[in-house]
Amino acid sequence: MKKLVKEFADPEVGAVQGRPVVLNEAQSLVTRLVTLERIGGYRIDQEARVALGLIPQFGGTVGGFRRRIIEALGGFDEAMLAEDTDLTFQVYLAGFKVRYVADAECYEEAFADWRAYWRQRHRWAQGHMQVCFKNVLRVLKSKKLSLKEKIDGILLLHVYFMPIITLISFCAGTLLILLEPSQLVVALWILVPLSFYSFVGNFAPFFEVGIGAYLDGRTRIQWLIPLLLFLYLYNTFICTKAFWDLLAAKILGKKHVCWAKTHHLGDEKRYIGN
Repeated sequence: MKKLVKEFADPEVGAVQGRPVVLNEAQSLVTRLVTLERIGGYRIDQEARVALGLIPQFGGTVGGFRRRIIEALGGFDEAMLAEDTDLTFQVYLAGFKVRYVADAECYEEAFADWRAYWRQRHRWAQGHMQVCFKNVLRVLKSKKLSLKEKIDGILLLHVYFMPIITLISFCAGTLLILLEPSQLVVALWILVPLSFYSFVGNFAPFFEVGIGAYLDGRTRIQWLIPLLLFLYLYNTFICTKAFWDLLAAKILGKKHVCWAKTHHLGDEKRYIGN
């Protein structure tokens, strides 16, 4: 707590984010893969954003914010399923910063099965898309953000649309092969699995995860990194479903999207530290 609070001595800091660490990593394959996501996202991505002067994301878990900012904004937007991501952009649009503190760690219980993973990521995807629609133009027009913060903010807002684009591209490529087969197209098609393996993970790119695991000294869990390919493919369907559900809610005039709570079991400590 002290490591988080001391950052507010800087008057420009509106929110502070620490590093969540999965406690029940050894419980299942799902918890191990979530651990890899966390390692890549916080060990590399968040630290890189700070070092490059970009926008570290407030993630809610092990975090804090200035109360007066929330009060000035009229409280949290109850329509947003990803209120933490929304708060990130409200802080920056108000002229403040989010500070990431890597050594302010807390342990969290990750879900252990694919159904719970789907429910949580479906909510995350819908919420992030809501935040994108709400803030994308405001980010572009803001006089509080630098040019590189605007570019990074736009990319961050659209990150949950990337799996949808991947799925559309995959389907379009398949149709091209079926309709216009050629030796060149067939040869290039062989490179698709390789490119997926090399350049994508689940919102924490493959190289981020690999380098993060290496820097953390995680020699055993590194062997699971290739499975992030299948996790990314799983997320293409999650994000596509989330987009259609959000679109349907807009068409039908629903004001709120259903909240899917993630249930935690308080399982025993099974953290793997190597």
